[in-house]
Amino acid sequence: GEYYSGGGSGHVHAASVVTPLDAITRRARDANIEVLASASDDLAAAERLALHADVVIVVAGSTTVENLDRPSYGLDGQADQLIFAMAQKRPTIVLMQVAGAVLTPWREQVAATACLFLGGEATGEAWASVLFGDVSPEGKLPIMLPASAQDVIEPNQAGAWKARPSSAASTHDASDDMTVRVLQADSRRLVAYDEGVFTSYRSEVFKAAFPFGHGLSYTSFAYQDPSVIAAARAADRGSDVGLGAAADSGCEGKDALAVARVTVVNAGRWPGREVVQVYAEFPADPNSPRLQLRGFGKTALLRPGDSEVLCFPFSRRDLSVYQPGAWGMWKLQDVVRVHIGASSADLRYTLSFKIKEASGSLRDGDKDRHVHSE
Repeated sequence: GEYYSGGGSGHVHAASVVTPLDAITRRARDANIEVLASASDDLAAAERLALHADVVIVVAGSTTVENLDRPSYGLDGQADQLIFAMAQKRPTIVLMQVAGAVLTPWREQVAATACLFLGGEATGEAWASVLFGDVSPEGKLPIMLPASAQDVIEPNQAGAWKARPSSAASTHDASDDMTVRVLQADSRRLVAYDEGVFTSYRSEVFKAAFPFGHGLSYTSFAYQDPSVIAAARAADRGSDVGLGAAADSGCEGKDALAVARVTVVNAGRWPGREVVQVYAEFPADPNSPRLQLRGFGKTALLRPGDSEVLCFPFSRRDLSVYQPGAWGMWKLQDVVRVHIGASSADLRYTLSFKIKEASGSLRDGDKDRHVHSE
């Protein structure tokens, strides 16, 4: 079957699946382009066919089902070997339909790579539209694609818990009691997720082939006039703040301590949409990752030269760090750095500001705080 939906219980039996081969062939015919197809795992046959082509398009995938781990981070079948072989013969484009992170060891040898994950029954139509320039790509990766097999988290049983004695329940809070009961019922060793929050782009060790938030377009975008303003000031400016991606959640600063804003300009020659990402950094907390995604927004379709202002309101929780302990709490940070960019690895601006307590004023049991940009 086609890699258009998940495996197992995640699979949807669609009534009208449009395969990539069918859609690309139909669109190519409109452009007077002939499509030659090799729809098997026969590498030799594919190599012979490639000699009669100007460009090779490899559609590859990976899938998974419940209760069974994927055997590797490679693409299914002999797709990786096929891509390496094709790239030696002709300019090669790789279209991936995958269920999660995969390795791309051939990425430096191919002309282009695109990832649609599992896009549904019209996946083929989407590929054809992008390949022939009918639409510009506008998605961003919601995960990091690792550079190698060493850049992923392996299951760790070295520090796994064992069942505790029943008396341990009296020394822990209610949530821990639940853990004790579960462990008592099953004394097998469990996997310990001791990496904490230092996964994906938050890790200082892992290297990315394609970083979290990455995604190219047929056009280019310039970022201009970044700023962070106090919520009250944002409210006073009214419609001047713009109707960006965060407008529905209160771009004017409602229920926010601060609002970041940036102007996005289509600086290229094609219409397109951009997804802006905002990451927070808390310098005073050494136990936090350097970057933590705190907001993202997508522009409207911008024609060349058009611009749009996007706003990102930050709540108290957005600007806080969780402090573990007996009761746990979120601690508002006094100094915050906000990074605005096109991905976790393509940060265009960094803005620093302080949140200072106002003397003699209380609100909802907490002291008022004001934002000061630096």
